[in-house]
Amino acid sequence: MDNPYNVSSVLLLNRFDLPPETVFPAFLFATLSYMIILFCNLILILTIVLNKSLHQPMYLILLNLPINDLIGSTALFSQVIKEILTGIRTMQYSACVAQAFFIHIYAGGSVLTLTAMAYDRYIAICCPLKYNTVMTHAHIMKIISCVWLSVLVLIAALFILLLRLPRCRSELTHPYCDNPSLLSLILVACFRSKRPDTKAKALQTCATHLTVFLLLECLGLFTIISYRLKNMSPQLMKFMGMSTLIFPPTLNPIIYGLKTKEIRDKVVHFVRHKIFPP
Repeated sequence: MDNPYNVSSVLLLNRFDLPPETVFPAFLFATLSYMIILFCNLILILTIVLNKSLHQPMYLILLNLPINDLIGSTALFSQVIKEILTGIRTMQYSACVAQAFFIHIYAGGSVLTLTAMAYDRYIAICCPLKYNTVMTHAHIMKIISCVWLSVLVLIAALFILLLRLPRCRSELTHPYCDNPSLLSLILVACFRSKRPDTKAKALQTCATHLTVFLLLECLGLFTIISYRLKNMSPQLMKFMGMSTLIFPPTLNPIIYGLKTKEIRDKVVHFVRHKIFPP
C-alpha cells in the first residue's frame, strides 16, 4: 500500500468463468475456430501466390488481408486455447505486451489494407483507362510497403508511450491483452476510475469491401466504447472484444473467395487438384 508502483510482473486475466463440464466444448470450439481461420486464410494466400494469373494489383493488395488476419487470430487463439486447456489465468507482463502489440498490428493493418483496396477500386471505377498505367507493380509495392511501415511505426509509437507509464494494478479487463486493457493498469487510469450502369458496377464492386470494412469498424468501435460503459455485462463485453478478432479473420477469406469469381475458380481448382487429388 505504501508503494503504488510495486506491482507484480505477472498479470491476472479476467477470463470467462466456465463450469467444469463446458471446458472441453469451449476448448473444442476455440480450436476448431482457429483451424477454420488458418485453413481459409492459408487457402486464399496459396491461391493468390501460386497462380500467376492472380498477380494483379487488386489481388496483390488483397493478399495482405489474410496475412494480417493470421497475425491477429494467432495472437488471440494461442493464448485463449492455452488458458482454456490449462486453466491458468495468469500471464507475464512481457507476453501480454507482445500479444497486445500484434493484436493492434492486426487492427491497424486491417484498416490500412482495406483503405489500400478501396484506393485500387477507386482507380478501377473512376479512371479505368488509366488503371494499368497508375497501378503498376512498382506502385503496388510502394502501397503495400507504406501500409506495413505505417502500421509498425504507429503501433510502435503507441506502445512506447504506453510502456513509459507506471502501473498500479495487475488485473486485466479482457481474457486477452490489448492497449486499453494495458492502459487501464496505469496510475492515471486508476485515479480516473474514482450514371445507372456505372453506379451498379461501382456498387457491385464495392459492396463486399464496404461490408467487410463496416463489420470491422462496428466491432472495433463497440469494443472501444465498451471500456467506457460501466453498466455493461462483463460477459457481453468479453464476447464483443473477442469477436473483433474472430469474425473478420473467419469471414474475410470466405467473402472474398466466394464473391470474386477469379479467386473462387482458382480456390476450387487448388482444393480439387492439390489438397484432394482424384
